[in-house]
Amino acid sequence: AMIVRWPGKVKPGSISDAMVEYVDVTPTFIDAAGGELDPVLDGSSFLPVLTGKTNQHKNFTYGIMTTRGIINGSDQYAIRTVRDKQYRLIWNLNHDAEFSNVCMHTDYYQSMIEAGKAGDAKARLLVEKYKTRPEFELYDCAADPLEMNNLAGDLKYKEVMQRLNQRLTTWMQEQGDQGIETERDAILRQEKFKDLTREQAMKRFKRNRNRSENE
Repeated sequence: AMIVRWPGKVKPGSISDAMVEYVDVTPTFIDAAGGELDPVLDGSSFLPVLTGKTNQHKNFTYGIMTTRGIINGSDQYAIRTVRDKQYRLIWNLNHDAEFSNVCMHTDYYQSMIEAGKAGDAKARLLVEKYKTRPEFELYDCAADPLEMNNLAGDLKYKEVMQRLNQRLTTWMQEQGDQGIETERDAILRQEKFKDLTREQAMKRFKRNRNRSENE
């Protein structure tokens, strides 16, 4: 979701279902300022959407998630996603591991754990759903905007799964994304670890994390 306020340019109260990505933000700012878009930019301007000239931008959007080198994150839990107008496919590449991030240390999440222990079946299910994930998740974003009903195992959606999976793997190849290997090397893209080996970086990160948690 995105909220934009631009007096005199964006009509107040207007709503659009156009799909945009973070990579589109910089090209849009340049376009709005009257600049020339450099072909090296990955995204494209959605200025026509903002000004009400169109309600369409992209047919597919993509996303990535990494927990590598993140405080309270799993050692490596790569997530890749693709979405079209109706469906979102999520690929949890390291689904055998348990997902973890800082949200799991909030009072709200801890209260869900306690509710589950007290017999709240829904709370227990939501906690397990958050930390233990299947390899693939498919959601009908129109009928299920909160993405609670995983359709990946339903043969009725086999064609949708195949179509989106092909889109996602092609996009990953275009990005040079090697999945688990890219996830393992993600920590090396942090400035403080860039001159270390993967093993040295993780050792230092874990040492810093333990020190932080004990303070």
